[in-house]
Amino acid sequence: MDEQIYGSKQQKDLETACNYALVHLMHAAVAIKRNNYFRTVGELEFVRNIYIDLLGDRYRLESAVNREIDKLPYYEKEAIKSTYITDDSQEMLWACLKNLTDLIYKELEGSSVPISKEMLVEYYTDLE
Repeated sequence: MDEQIYGSKQQKDLETACNYALVHLMHAAVAIKRNNYFRTVGELEFVRNIYIDLLGDRYRLESAVNREIDKLPYYEKEAIKSTYITDDSQEMLWACLKNLTDLIYKELEGSSVPISKEMLVEYYTDLE
């Protein structure tokens, strides 16, 4: 991507992640607690798409509709896979949520984040 386009898209995606991803992670945690499987899936999908956009920005790949995401390094694709739910057990849902939380905070490193990772993990622990 062109440097000017890349820079403004990356900034917009970082702002989106800070403003929305963390709240949706909290919503997913509540959905898991309430055994709302499909709500959990929806919330995680929303945050996963934000994460994929951030990865696309970092690697300068077109992430709309996951167009070039297959060009990511193997370990990045494996990290994304770790956020997909493969069964409806509580353990799987919490594991996917925690994996996605780790990945989002890794991408937000250096950004002004309104909720610290420690606070969010403590919130999860209280709900579990």
